[in-house]
Amino acid sequence: MVSEYYLAEIDNNPVEQKLEEYEKELLFKPCWVEIEKAYKANKEKIMDKRKETTEGINRETIVLEILKEKYKARRTRL
Repeated sequence: MVSEYYLAEIDNNPVEQKLEEYEKELLFKPCWVEIEKAYKANKEKIMDKRKETTEGINRETIVLEILKEKYKARRTRL
């Protein structure tokens, strides 16, 4: 699997989701979450071996960690 990440600007005009089957089964829905909160939730889920995880959670957690560090570094320069 190849994952690509992009920086993007967004507007307030929602569009219909185009989910893959597994995303539909997991009831994926868009919502705003702070990076730190998402990172901590993923880490807790990874550490709890009783909970089922998707194959992408480790990769997404690494990306969240990178974003968290970049955002923190940017805020300290302001």
